[in-house]
Amino acid sequence: MRPFMPGPALCLALFLAFAAPAGAGVVSADHDLSVRLLPDPRRLEGVDDIRLEITDESSLFLSLADDARIEAVQLDGRRVHTSFTGGMLYVHVPPERRTGRVRLVVRWSAPFDDEFEERPLSLDNPGHGVDGTITSAGAFLLPGSGWYPEIEADKRMFRLTVRAPRGIYAVTQGALLGHEDQGPESISRWRMEKPVGRLALAAGRFVVGRTRSGSTDVYVYFTLANRGLMDRYLEAAARHIDFYEELLGPYPFEKFAVVENFFPTGYGFPSFTSLGGAVLRLPFIPDTSLMHEIAHCWWGNGVLVDEEQGNWSEGLTTYLSDYLSQERLSPKAGAEYRLGVLRDYASLASGERDFPLSSFGSRFSPASQVIGYGKGMFVFHMIRRRIGDEAFWKGLRLVLKERMFQAVSWEDFREAFVRVSGWDEVESQMFFAQWIDRAGAPVLGVSSSAARARDGGAVVSAVLTQARPLYRLDLPVLVETSKGPRGKVFALEDEEVQIELRVPGEPRRLVVDPEADVFKLLSPEEVPPAVNSLRGAGRLVVVAAHSLLPEQREACSMLLAALGRRGDVPVDEARTDDWVGRGENVLFCGQPETPAWRARLASLPAGLRLSPGDFSAPGQTGAQDADTLFAVFPAPGRDGTFTAILFPARDASPQAVAEAVRRVPHYGKSSWLTFKDGRIVRKGSFDPASSPLSVRMGPAR
Repeated sequence: MRPFMPGPALCLALFLAFAAPAGAGVVSADHDLSVRLLPDPRRLEGVDDIRLEITDESSLFLSLADDARIEAVQLDGRRVHTSFTGGMLYVHVPPERRTGRVRLVVRWSAPFDDEFEERPLSLDNPGHGVDGTITSAGAFLLPGSGWYPEIEADKRMFRLTVRAPRGIYAVTQGALLGHEDQGPESISRWRMEKPVGRLALAAGRFVVGRTRSGSTDVYVYFTLANRGLMDRYLEAAARHIDFYEELLGPYPFEKFAVVENFFPTGYGFPSFTSLGGAVLRLPFIPDTSLMHEIAHCWWGNGVLVDEEQGNWSEGLTTYLSDYLSQERLSPKAGAEYRLGVLRDYASLASGERDFPLSSFGSRFSPASQVIGYGKGMFVFHMIRRRIGDEAFWKGLRLVLKERMFQAVSWEDFREAFVRVSGWDEVESQMFFAQWIDRAGAPVLGVSSSAARARDGGAVVSAVLTQARPLYRLDLPVLVETSKGPRGKVFALEDEEVQIELRVPGEPRRLVVDPEADVFKLLSPEEVPPAVNSLRGAGRLVVVAAHSLLPEQREACSMLLAALGRRGDVPVDEARTDDWVGRGENVLFCGQPETPAWRARLASLPAGLRLSPGDFSAPGQTGAQDADTLFAVFPAPGRDGTFTAILFPARDASPQAVAEAVRRVPHYGKSSWLTFKDGRIVRKGSFDPASSPLSVRMGPAR
């Protein structure tokens, strides 16, 4: 998930470039804004009473929705010449009012009727192309949708009143003044003394919960269907805010609110997040995605993104939430998270899909997510290892202290880390150039490894290699011995470097980057097939079992859509025997019947078993535990391709299978998943075949 920002898409910081239209002579704009949400015609009516302080302004420019209707405009109580075109309202200022304080009142109405899917299959686009929509369930209006008149000013303030059908409450950034019901209407009032960028608005038929984290109000706005989740989200949100205040410094906004949306979204706005109701019910969201959105209040919506060098905020918030939560569990969990990112990069983003971090704006595809979130996360991890924990956290706190609510670039982070750590200026510039401005990742190898006996131990030697283009790398090397592991960090700047490491005991294995601390391109044998393998596959043969029921065939098509592969069409297995053994990636749906496909699907990894109408997976015994299996594993012969299977048990209901396939993309790093009545039961990953960076050592001579 992301903070909101402009981009081709979804989890997007609120750029200063996404502020209001130009008007440098406007010193301040104090908005007394009142809007009414009208679900039946799907329109908004509003009046904005703006008190302006201007300096030598002959005209004022305000932005609104392109299809807004301007009802009236008055300047100091008088009608003035105006024009409205292309979403820009031009207001002529008479000569006698061009300097000083003036009062501008704008009345308008506008339709907001973007279509949306309540349960879209693909989650690659977090906003699903919706800029603004008003329905009987509520409203969702993005910044920049033009739902209110926006004018650029050095200082801005808003008092907002939202009227809606009774039971619908509205949320935006700033401080809550109150919600109340009056006759057929509900009224929500908010105050924004220091608004960040343009305003978003979310509204719905909410039950409101509240707690506090220190001096910060924490709210949840949930529908009755999710009322039972309120306490969990309140506790988690307060806990995350407490954690970040201790780590980074004071929370920068008046409140934080978790707001349920009536269709799936994943946006973080200044002081609140908008999450779809189905997303809220996923068990991992309070401790993962919610933590990510709260981190955005410091990074992306607090310290803003200078988009000229790319969006750094997704990488940093991923590092401080999704990743850091794993590192806090254990060093092993942190290493597994980093390894998962490297596997995703190899599966989804390497090659033609790759691009530099400096070009990342927002997530719009699996590849863009891996680069902006995953590679960006890795860059901050490598900086932390290079300059040390104390300097890393000190550098982040320095940026927060000096640049809150200002636009910041990757270069600004580099300068801050140099200031607090003494990092060499030229070296830091080279580091940022190779990781931010270049696409790609190092391709590493080991050659000529040997061990010679010395003084009861051994001297292990090897040659570390990298393919062009070259990187400047600090590579950890570990030697496992009969007396425990020994490690050292070696510099690799050219195509190869000879290394030596003295160890006690008998050496058994040499491993380069054993904890996955360096961003690199893994070899195919290091990447076990997983759900993300299907999302990243260039070609996929989709086979439907001959006896597959129509509703199960539909589930197969749903799975393809959920994985972003709507263009792939299932073909009956009776027509695809010729594809067996051709070195193709295959997704098979159902129970195989033809001898050729039964033979291909007979060679399953340990722990997986298929039989007519039933299956078993590691740790479970069959359909009494689960009714749907999804698994991805290497094709026979391990030729670099994979076989995936969607396998409903005999008694699995169509609804259960459909719900299962909707959830499959949420577990991109897993090799196998089992579901019961649409809920995840177990998941796991198969071990990789081997690694060119792990070399068995013979006896020292």
